[in-house]
Amino acid sequence: MTRVYSRCNSGHYFEGANCPGDGWSSEHSKEVASAVAALRSQGARLSIETLRTVGVSDAALRRCIVVEFGTEESAFELIAP
Repeated sequence: MTRVYSRCNSGHYFEGANCPGDGWSSEHSKEVASAVAALRSQGARLSIETLRTVGVSDAALRRCIVVEFGTEESAFELIAP
C-alpha cells in the first residue's frame, strides 16, 4: 500500500488536493493528486520517479513524499510533524 502526500504551508503532509487539517491547497498539490489518480487507475507503481515520468513538475515533487505501508489499515490521511 503506497500513498503520496503533499506538504502544505503549515507543515502538514496530506493526500489529495486539499489539506484536511486546514483546507490549504495549491496548483502543486492539485497536480500531484491528479497524477496519482491517473497512475492508480492504470495500476502503476507510485514513486517519485513515476510521478516525474508522467510530467509532474519539479516544484510539485519538492513538496511531496511517497510512503509505503504494510496494510491499508496502517496508512494515514494526514501527517502533522
